[in-house]
Amino acid sequence: MNVIALDEVDSTQAAARDLLSRGVTLPFVVTAVTQSQGRGRGEHTWISASGGLWCTLAWPVSQPALVRQASVVAGLSIATVLNKAFQLDTSVKWPNDVLVRDKKICGILADMLIGDAESTLLLGIGVNVNNTLDQLLPHATSLAMELGRDVDLDEVLHRILDRVTADIAILGRQGFTPFAALLNSVLALRDQNVTVTFGNSHTSGRVRGIDDSGALLLEGTTGRISTVDAGDIRDS
Repeated sequence: MNVIALDEVDSTQAAARDLLSRGVTLPFVVTAVTQSQGRGRGEHTWISASGGLWCTLAWPVSQPALVRQASVVAGLSIATVLNKAFQLDTSVKWPNDVLVRDKKICGILADMLIGDAESTLLLGIGVNVNNTLDQLLPHATSLAMELGRDVDLDEVLHRILDRVTADIAILGRQGFTPFAALLNSVLALRDQNVTVTFGNSHTSGRVRGIDDSGALLLEGTTGRISTVDAGDIRDS
């Protein structure tokens, strides 16, 4: 994997787009020490101070529709790495966050560039690694805070890249089904009432799981189960 390490950028997503426009061969990952305009979903920003892992993976895909599923699969990949490598109690908050003890440690942003013959998945990953409490938003945590010690950023990067790229390759070949059961076993907010907002649309209900397409299953007050494909989720 070609790792392009930069110092400070607006965002690694923007840097990856620029590298693609200049003909850098896929796949590659671009990392930055800091981001001045780190992006989250919608209009959200991600505080990107030195000490965190800020990167975007650029990966060729044949099915543009995979962008929605890629963020939740990557969340599962990263949750698995943090659990197995660092023994952290992780969960995945649909559609794009990783939590440790119900505190956010990682956010993911999936974009797609559509091409004539091939499309490119841009998978932005932000992990709080050696960040301290004063650098983080409320209800967030970092690897260093959980472990009581600093962690090697390169180790975290390569562990995450190995797992994410393997899982995204499986997603491209086999679809979302291989990940559904494991995601349901680590799904945050299960059986809690939430509201999902997408544009001007709001859907509320009790979280019952994720289906085989990666959509969120919500149970309404009448007991009817509805599926939600995209949006921002918050506790009701």
